[in-house]
Amino acid sequence: MRKKHIQRWWILLSMLLCLQTLSAEQAPKTELTHEEAIEEIMDLSGLNDQVPQIADSVIMTFMQEQNKFPEEIRADVMKTITLAFNGDSMRQTVKNEVAQKVSLEESKSLLKWYRSILGMQISNLEKTPPEPEDYQVML
Repeated sequence: MRKKHIQRWWILLSMLLCLQTLSAEQAPKTELTHEEAIEEIMDLSGLNDQVPQIADSVIMTFMQEQNKFPEEIRADVMKTITLAFNGDSMRQTVKNEVAQKVSLEESKSLLKWYRSILGMQISNLEKTPPEPEDYQVML
């Protein structure tokens, strides 16, 4: 199944590269602020969806492993994890870091790519939930 997924991905990527060279998306007429551009990049790239999943994953992992902790500290550990891995605050931190590292000109270039046919297709593929076999490959 994994091999089939990779073959499909490469065929799609090849077709999209051809389409991309034939028809590039035009940049929007209105200028975005740096903050608006970063927000859109995070949305188009899937970061807005992925970052909160990190928090959920950490909480789920703790819940599965909580029996390894003494009962008297479980509630405190869960409270600490919930505060430390808050999806909204993590997303804001990532947004701030990206804004500091990516200039306005770079963000315009990234947006042009993410809005292109190729960029949209690759982003959609990356947002597709992995199949169970994919997890085995990662292990």
